[in-house]
Amino acid sequence: MFINNQDYLNAVDTLIKSNKNLENRTNLIKDEVLPFLRSHQHLLDVGIGCGTFTRQILPFFKKATLVEPEKEILQSFFYAGKTKLERVLSSIENISLSTSEYDLVVMSHVLYHIPESKRLNVIQKLYDATTEKGTIVIVYEDSLDRKALTMNFGGTCFNSEPILNFCKNNFSSVDVSTFENQICYDQLEDVHNVCRVYLHDAFITAEKNELSRWIKENLKDERDEKFYIKSTQYSIKIKKVN
Repeated sequence: MFINNQDYLNAVDTLIKSNKNLENRTNLIKDEVLPFLRSHQHLLDVGIGCGTFTRQILPFFKKATLVEPEKEILQSFFYAGKTKLERVLSSIENISLSTSEYDLVVMSHVLYHIPESKRLNVIQKLYDATTEKGTIVIVYEDSLDRKALTMNFGGTCFNSEPILNFCKNNFSSVDVSTFENQICYDQLEDVHNVCRVYLHDAFITAEKNELSRWIKENLKDERDEKFYIKSTQYSIKIKKVN
């Protein structure tokens, strides 16, 4: 589906620039999380991707641990600020974390890449690693267009219900917010790249011609010849209080 990591990051960049999801989750951190942290000592960012979101929040912390399973992505991440960085080459489910170490834990659009059987354990591990009165922010997308695409090409849809139930049943301070927007694309190539990211997240692939056909049949508005994707971004904010 992707030639290399750069091809993937370019497609992710297309997705980020075409909607307001990045702005929404950045504002959530800056307005609803950072002002209420007891300390801004240590950030844990799980899955840095293209790094755009990471760079937005790094300046608020003295040090940060970046966990990323792709070596090329981790090594190429550049940040010119004063925050001291520790880079950890691993998937989050395969490493141990110190207890009560991180003031803020961010895991944005990573859940799809974690095996379903390990997702709840990862969330518990992140909670244990968070400082008293620290916060975990978990962000993911769960929309009908994304599900329809995944199902059409034989994938298993991401199911957020067990995650939401686990958080609400096991942690005392949980807030869930949603952000909906309709993304418009003029060019087929752009929406093609976005759909490739969605399929990659579901561990499936599609032939380019077949994907283009599905896009034209399901996402194209014949009235203006443009393509539309409805996106719903979920943010789970967990504050650690005993």
